[in-house]
Amino acid sequence: MQTRPLYFFLGLGSGLLLVWAADRVSAYRFQKTYEADMARYDSLEFMEEEPQVHVEALLDLELTEARTGSKTTLRAASDKVLFVNLWATWCSPCIQEMPSIARLGETRPDSTAIFLLSNESFDKVQDFAEDHDPALPFYRYELEGSGLERIAGQAIPRTFIIHDGQVALDHVGAAPWDSEKVVALIDRLTGAKLTGSELSGAKELPDKQ
Repeated sequence: MQTRPLYFFLGLGSGLLLVWAADRVSAYRFQKTYEADMARYDSLEFMEEEPQVHVEALLDLELTEARTGSKTTLRAASDKVLFVNLWATWCSPCIQEMPSIARLGETRPDSTAIFLLSNESFDKVQDFAEDHDPALPFYRYELEGSGLERIAGQAIPRTFIIHDGQVALDHVGAAPWDSEKVVALIDRLTGAKLTGSELSGAKELPDKQ
C-alpha cells in the first residue's frame, strides 16, 4: 500500500519530464526554422518573390480594429506605404516577429501604415490585442472577398509592402522588419533617404546558414 504514492510520484515525474523534453525539442525545431527564414530573408530572392494577391480587393477590404471595433480599409491609408502582415494567434513565428514590426512603425511613423490582419474570430483577436504591444494595430477581416483567397492555407506570417496600389514586396515567413534593408525599401518608395545615424543604428542582417 505504501508503494502506491511512490509509484504515483514516479509516474508524475516521468510524465513531466517527457512534457519538458517534448517542449525543448519543439522549441529547438522552431528556432532552426526561424533561422532558416532569416537566412532566406537575407537572400536576393527575398526582394524578387512574385506577388500573389489581388491588390484592389485587398485595398477595399473592410477591417475591424481589434481594440476599438472601428471599421477602416487599407485604402484609407494609401497615401502611405502599407505594411500588411497576415498572422494568427496560434502562429509562433508571427508573434516572434511582432517586436520588429513595432520598431519599424516607430522608425517610419509618418511614411508607413502598419496593419496586422487575422481572420480568426473577433473575440480571439481582441483578447490577443489587449494582451500585447499597444503600438501594434491588430485587425480582423473576413477571408471571403478579401482578395486573399488565392493564398489562403499557405504559410504565415505573410507580409506585403504596398505602395501606390502596387505590391513592392510579398514575403512568406518571419523576418526582422526593422532591418536596414526594409527601411531602405520604404525610403526608396517614398523618395526619402536613410541618415547616417539611422544607418549606423539599423539592425545587421543575419549571415546565410
